[in-house]
Amino acid sequence: MQVNGNRVLTYQDLCKGLDAKGNFVHRVINLATQSNEMLDDMTVIEANNGTALETTFRTETAKPVWTTYYQGVTASKGSKAKLKVTTGKMGTKLVIDKEMFDKAVLKGQAYADALLEDEIMDKKEGMRLEMGNTIIYGKLANEPRSFNGLFEHYTTYGADALNDDRKSEFYVLNAFGKAGGASAASENSLGSIALVGWSPESITAFHAENSTTGGITVSDKRITDVDDPDNGGTYEAYQQYLYWELGLAVRDFRCGGRICNIQRDDMLNKASGETAVDAAIRYIELIDRLACRVHEAGKQAWYMDRLMWEKITTLYTRVTRANAFEERQVDGGEKKRTLKGIPVRLQDCMKINEEKVAQA
Repeated sequence: MQVNGNRVLTYQDLCKGLDAKGNFVHRVINLATQSNEMLDDMTVIEANNGTALETTFRTETAKPVWTTYYQGVTASKGSKAKLKVTTGKMGTKLVIDKEMFDKAVLKGQAYADALLEDEIMDKKEGMRLEMGNTIIYGKLANEPRSFNGLFEHYTTYGADALNDDRKSEFYVLNAFGKAGGASAASENSLGSIALVGWSPESITAFHAENSTTGGITVSDKRITDVDDPDNGGTYEAYQQYLYWELGLAVRDFRCGGRICNIQRDDMLNKASGETAVDAAIRYIELIDRLACRVHEAGKQAWYMDRLMWEKITTLYTRVTRANAFEERQVDGGEKKRTLKGIPVRLQDCMKINEEKVAQA
């Protein structure tokens, strides 16, 4: 159902959920829903310092020495570093006219509960979309109350000759200018493909200590007075709050990576005098290279939106490597997608107009 400008459920909104006989239809088809499969994949652990997760890194190991009989061994030690990241807290509020809800109860408690649950599910879906976007693109510099997302750890790409896998830019590959018609492509339609290995030791989400669920919490319904901006009066309403406290920790950046600066409007083009296969190989090689560079950890998956997946499968088919990807239905009608044996998960909130990533 829709919510009006002051975000209070009104009788008009209720009527939009009525069928031809005047019965409320609880099974509302939500056209705003997007694939957000990263939230289903990611591991979630408990913070170890209140709302913060502290991680100790070993940056250098102790170096042994060669020795022989009657020769001493010198002492040596490695070095460590610490990283501390905190959760962000998201909230939303549901307000429903008390009199309207009480009348719904007269038709049965189950009827009224379904009405309320439908609105709660709408709020939850909005929170899931916002969290999915933040997990990828979150930036504390823009929203200090959130957290840094995945791509804030892969902000620059390395030169082609870079071979130092201890630097994060080693795991970022640049696609700009790889397509055949690159000179005509727009920089306003850049996108990315991510490869992530989820585990508590590599890349993980985390919730605050002693959180009851680690997910969205819904407060009890309570009565409150709501101001009516149209006539300056007030009316009684039921009010509920929804909160979600979560953070992201990239504890080992080697277990994730990104193909950046993909010119989405140019992926299927080819340059003059070049074959479609030649143009396709440019992108396919980037996927193959990233799959080799990223360290395997926990549950590994590719992330892209469905139009990016459409173009990638088209390119693989052009070079007669359709066996590199698979798309099939399993029990319940769910589709299983794989690329080079790694699951492909759809994340429709991934932008089609990302900022251009610079070289390190």
